[in-house]
Amino acid sequence: MGQVFLICVLWLLGYADQALACSQQLLARVRSLEYALILQFALTMGEVGVRYLRREPQAMQAAFEQLTALGTTANPAVACRGLRLLQ
Repeated sequence: MGQVFLICVLWLLGYADQALACSQQLLARVRSLEYALILQFALTMGEVGVRYLRREPQAMQAAFEQLTALGTTANPAVACRGLRLLQ
């Protein structure tokens, strides 16, 4: 899960495209584990966060739908910001 922090560092250093690629690599790795809790964390802190920062509401909505399909609830702070962006 240290890769989530790498995503944040890449973003803060101005490497938005690399942060997105890192997020997608993390999701691919986590999906292969088939462990819902880790997938929820990766989606919430990685994918939703990066998509929010990149102002990509459709991609963020897709990540929220994946969270819903898992039967889990996203981080409330991220969800509130994300829902405002989607409006």
